Amino acid sequence: MKVKAGEESNIFYLAKLKITAPPKETARWCRFDYRQGGQAYSQTMDCEVELKVAK
Repeated sequence: MKVKAGEESNIFYLAKLKITAPPKETARWCRFDYRQGGQAYSQTMDCEVELKVAK
């Protein structure tokens, strides 16, 4: 699926995170590294993720 610059889509990503310290703020600018058809890609996308420490 191609999404033109400045437009939005209804596609969502699922990511597994390894948290190495207690979070202080929301995370921004998510980088996704992936392979497709034998080619490696890296995309940085605007995102916002709220992280919380489990109690």
